Amino acid sequence: MKRFFKKKWIFLMLFIVWFYHSCVFHKITHMNGEELEWITNRQKGEILYFKSQYGDLDTVVIYSTHIYNSLNPINFEHFETGRTESLAGGAVQYYFSDMDGVQGYFGIIKLHNGKPLQVSGHLFYRFVSDAGAPLKLSSINIGDITLDDVILFDDSNLKPIEPEKSDNPVLEYAWSKKYGLVQYEFLDGTIFSRIDI
Repeated sequence: MKRFFKKKWIFLMLFIVWFYHSCVFHKITHMNGEELEWITNRQKGEILYFKSQYGDLDTVVIYSTHIYNSLNPINFEHFETGRTESLAGGAVQYYFSDMDGVQGYFGIIKLHNGKPLQVSGHLFYRFVSDAGAPLKLSSINIGDITLDDVILFDDSNLKPIEPEKSDNPVLEYAWSKKYGLVQYEFLDGTIFSRIDI
């Protein structure tokens, strides 16, 4: 009888170790409400209006937003993907209605609890490096409005310009926590700024 209970306990312990290793996330991060605002301030179907210094108009449409912020420790994907971490994050995807096929992306990820978000994105074939960039706020003026909640994407955090992708690539662009994409500048000096804020 003792031998039976001993085998039962050994089997149970092996099952617990297997279950923990395979079916429970080993690391979970979570974003608070303020961090989530980088994504929740944008809505699917939202239209953003831009105007250049030359009077040209441009329109951007938000076509999807995604948030991953679960605290559920059960890992249903381990056997399909091998994933052992559940990192909180989110993304906004958009396109330019006047330019066929031109899309953009803004994303956030919480790599470590208690540390700032990392940001990623792309616009007109300019991408943030694979590891993402630390969340670093800047200020810009659009007309007579100052925005203090802006991330600037430029040569400091974007991959180098690839001349074969475009003869007039984007030089830099700005994303506001409250308003989303607010400005973008091309290599030829053309700057499009939001007119609906």
